[in-house]
Amino acid sequence: MGLFGAGEPFPGSMFAEPTGLGLNSCQWIRATSHTAWGVFLNQTFTDLHSRSCAFQGPPGLPILGRDAYKSDDGLVSIIPRPSYTDVSFVSECELAMIVHDMVQLYYYTGEPDDGTPLSGISAGRNPSLEQAESLFQRLLLWAVGLPLACVRGDQNSSGTMFMHMHFHAAVIALFQPFIYGPLQRLRFQSFDTQGSALCAFNSSVDQLKRLVINHRSTFELQGNLLGPLSGSLALASSLCQNGPSAERKDDAVRQYYFAVCITGLLRIVGRFEVIKVYIQGLLALALSTHTITTQYAEWVMGEVTRPGKTQGTPMGAKHITSNVVVDYELALTDRSSATYDKVAARLGKVDRSDEIEPTADVDHVSGGF
Repeated sequence: MGLFGAGEPFPGSMFAEPTGLGLNSCQWIRATSHTAWGVFLNQTFTDLHSRSCAFQGPPGLPILGRDAYKSDDGLVSIIPRPSYTDVSFVSECELAMIVHDMVQLYYYTGEPDDGTPLSGISAGRNPSLEQAESLFQRLLLWAVGLPLACVRGDQNSSGTMFMHMHFHAAVIALFQPFIYGPLQRLRFQSFDTQGSALCAFNSSVDQLKRLVINHRSTFELQGNLLGPLSGSLALASSLCQNGPSAERKDDAVRQYYFAVCITGLLRIVGRFEVIKVYIQGLLALALSTHTITTQYAEWVMGEVTRPGKTQGTPMGAKHITSNVVVDYELALTDRSSATYDKVAARLGKVDRSDEIEPTADVDHVSGGF
């Protein structure tokens, strides 16, 4: 359809004409814009969690609900967003443009991501802390400029909470390369306060905790169990990092929030086979970093394999691949070995033990997953 690949709004002649609609009709512009930005949103945040970059740039089309369109008759009007989109749609598009610039800087290789082994950012582009700070400033300006309906609060919609989860997952990815070794001692140069990459990283981990908890307490009764998936995966993975972190000073806190995330995944493992791979990958990573005990991992796998828990398909979880990264530290040098399916393969067979109980009674957490 020619929706991507240009930085300026496309002329009508570049669109394939639909039956019954003129190239300059508001309906057609609205349809193509919504399609393009919907694809861009989905792919950009997929790239964020898979540490890759599929697009060279955002679509050169209006953002519905924000941008105006001038028709041939000279009328100028803002193209309304569809009623079924969340109030956060415009803000999420603006966030995605910043996140795309980040993944392009960190991960874009100029080649299509065809599943072949990929090295981490250190073998290709090596972003500087100055570049990371510049992107961080843009993220903060985006947050400051949010409309009232999208500012963090108890009355946020599920989509708005989801957007904030993406924001903090982006901050975690942004500063991940700078929290290890001598780099952790580097201070920000473009801020009045003496902050650091590690401080920003830990702050976003803390914010993800609150978002995951709040989403469960607000929306679980409405049946929305899948909404916080990406936020939960980012939080659980971050809790397992070996790098210096305030979280590692309190193992009980890390185990507690890790258990919150795992319990949320257990609630939907029967509906989606790939969730089993996510659980196995997280358990393998958590065991390797001594975040959890073997007994807890056994209990979780016992829940996963409990009769009636999973529907089962001809393609079992061991045959499912995933390009989503779970081992953030390994992904810095070897992204292809850091994905959920590869890390899950380390887990091996874990038998159920009926005597084992989880390390945290997450069903009694205020809010939960």
